[in-house]
Amino acid sequence: MASTQRFALVDATALAAASTDGERLSLPTRARTPIGYLVVKNANGATTVTAKIQHSPDGVLGWTDLISFTATSAGAAANEVKVPTAGSLLPYVRAQVVLGGATKLADVLVALYVENHAG
Repeated sequence: MASTQRFALVDATALAAASTDGERLSLPTRARTPIGYLVVKNANGATTVTAKIQHSPDGVLGWTDLISFTATSAGAAANEVKVPTAGSLLPYVRAQVVLGGATKLADVLVALYVENHAG
């Protein structure tokens, strides 16, 4: 039987850094069926947000893109759910968020949902 687990990779109120790497997280051994989730709120009128979820075999090197979200327009809110296009899920994940525009400020949540299969 599978249970669903949620991992918040970036959960930032008033994120203002031009580029943010979320903390690397280790997934359960039997994690499968990843689903990425992006929420952008309260973006400054000039702020754009580009976000992706990456995965790695060792959590140090070899980070590759797993899910890339659609970049937001300046000042726009976003609520997007995406699945990877292909490949298997590696054991470590992190998010990368890039804010663009003259004034960088937005509330950003990047989460990953996985099914944790028992057995």
